[in-house]
Amino acid sequence: MKKVLLTGAAGGIGTEFFKCASGRYEIRCFDKVTVPGAGDMVTADLADLPALVKAAKGCEAMVHLGGRSTDGDFVRELLPANVVGTYNAFEAARQAGVRRFVFASTVQAEGYPEDAMVTPDMAVRPWNMYATTKVFGESLGRTYARRFGLSVIVLRLGRVAVPREEEALRKVDRGELRWVLTVRDCCEMLVHAVEADTGEFAVVHALSRNGAAIRDLELTRKVLGYFPEDDAMELFGVHGR
Repeated sequence: MKKVLLTGAAGGIGTEFFKCASGRYEIRCFDKVTVPGAGDMVTADLADLPALVKAAKGCEAMVHLGGRSTDGDFVRELLPANVVGTYNAFEAARQAGVRRFVFASTVQAEGYPEDAMVTPDMAVRPWNMYATTKVFGESLGRTYARRFGLSVIVLRLGRVAVPREEEALRKVDRGELRWVLTVRDCCEMLVHAVEADTGEFAVVHALSRNGAAIRDLELTRKVLGYFPEDDAMELFGVHGR
């Protein structure tokens, strides 16, 4: 069974991925707080590079979900979590000989007009400082792929419909649901990113089928071998707005 290091394992997405994939992989969880049911757990901060290196030893892949997931003060919150922490994750993967690195980025890196069809090769236009740190992580991934041969897949995630988000999603305008990624599609994309037979570096969109009108999901299918199965407009668009 393949061993995978999961950072941010106690977060909303990390919790769902751990439940989904723990029967498929030998998952080693990494977070500042413990994950219920995790038999292999490293409790540490992303600022602790030695702890990350030790955790990555023996792992074939790293799924990096750790860090701050919303905008905030750059120096106090984003810099340590999303810049230093992301660098440490890549460096730990390099030092430990990890083969595949899956990096959770965001569609907020693409500040194009609302109805524009965007492909991953278009210039980034980050909405905020949070998205800017994710763009840094993407660039760092390209550097580690080119310089050190690390195989890196970047997923530009939409708004993931983790359980705590479901009530709010039932109240939003249908147009906003185009940006949603269901838990099932998210977990499948992460699994396929771990397994994908691809080259050194790739960036793909991670939205459910509802995003097909505004983001290139055919490249997602080509790189990951997976096309999203869910439509958030059908699941959450109860008011038909």
